[in-house]
Formats: sequence, structure tokens, C-alpha cells
Amino acid sequence: MNQEIKSIYLENLLGRKEYAASKAEVIEICMTEYIYNEIRALNIEKPEDANTIIEMLITLPSWFGIKEKFLDEYHSLLVQDWHTAHEWLIDCIMRYKSPSSIKYIIEAIYKDFYHFSLSDTNYASFIRKCMWALADINTPESIEILQAYKNDESEVKRKCADEQLRWLNGEPGMRCMW
Repeated sequence: MNQEIKSIYLENLLGRKEYAASKAEVIEICMTEYIYNEIRALNIEKPEDANTIIEMLITLPSWFGIKEKFLDEYHSLLVQDWHTAHEWLIDCIMRYKSPSSIKYIIEAIYKDFYHFSLSDTNYASFIRKCMWALADINTPESIEILQAYKNDESEVKRKCADEQLRWLNGEPGMRCMW
């Protein structure tokens, strides 16, 4: 990792965000290139510590105010099955509320990620977050998709879609965990 980027990253971790912010403008181009390169390398190498790297690639851009640049890359990572960072990614994608996320969210919902088969709780949590993301996007398309999920064969998908449609209609308590 570039030493200046690493230094600023560590300063931010240590709570000296004002220092990191003062330097961020100087290295924005370098940081952007670094993150793009890391994402490309992840997709090629698929390392065992991918989750740690993905967490850094979600956190680091927000510290430097450049997170909007990487939504397409987060979309791509969301639907990959060689890592287990899907919940972190959907949490990140959800913040954008971007209609461009819809097709990736749908693809992720229907992917058979192995690590979710190990626990019903993790699967339900991920599906719930995907439905939250669709509700937050709140376009005619995302609402239509939520309505379609109300007829899905999966009870988890039906229940989560129904909750979000009720939330969109103003019913309180629909974002509470089971």
C-alpha cells in the first residue's frame, strides 16, 4: 500500500481525522486509483482474507469523501460468490438509494451463496437488508419488485417484502428485527 495512503488511513484509525482530511485532497487521485486496483486484484486473486479487504474498500473511500465513485464496483462484488462480505456490501449499497442497484440486489437475492446455507439467521438478515434497500430506493420499479416478492415461494422473502411495503405506507415498526 502506498505509504502516504497507509499513514492517512492509520491516522484516521487513531482518531486524527482532521489531519487525514487535510491530506485527503492531495491524494484523492492516488486513493481512487489504489482502490480500483485493489478491487481488480480481488476479482482476479480471490484471496482468503477478501472480507477484510472488502471492509477496508468500503470504509476507506468514505473517510476520504470519495465513496460515490465505487458503487459499480460494490455492485459487482455483491453478486460474487467467492467471498462472504455480502452483508457489508448491501449495507453500503443501501446508503446510496440508487436505482442502478436494483438489478444487482435482485441478482444477489436469488444467488445461492454457500455461507448463507450454514445459518438461517444470516440468510434472513441478508434478505431483509436487500428488501430494505429496495424500499429505500422507492421508485415505481423497486416497489413493483417488492410487490412481486410478496408472492415468492420463500417465506423469508414474502415476509420481508411485505414489511417494507407496509413501511413505505407509513406503518411504524416495520424496520424492527424479528
